[in-house]
Amino acid sequence: MLVVSDAEWIKEAWIKHFKVFTNRRRVLFGGSLDQGLFSIEGDHWRHIRQRLSPEFSSGKLKNVCISFTLCISVWILLNMSMSQYGLS
Repeated sequence: MLVVSDAEWIKEAWIKHFKVFTNRRRVLFGGSLDQGLFSIEGDHWRHIRQRLSPEFSSGKLKNVCISFTLCISVWILLNMSMSQYGLS
């Protein structure tokens, strides 16, 4: 097992040189879950990563963060309203 605490090294290895680190420790869930993102290896992993990478751009993640913040704010207001009427 290798433990790395240097964030720049991790970024370099997992983002810029991902082709070198295709096969990671296997995580077995059982059944069809074993074909998921955390279990696939080799060329199939490379293909899936190439497809998913654009979905995690900084712009898209920022939009998701904004949506989460809005949803959490609405949820908090709803819970505060419900607690005022003893409905919590």
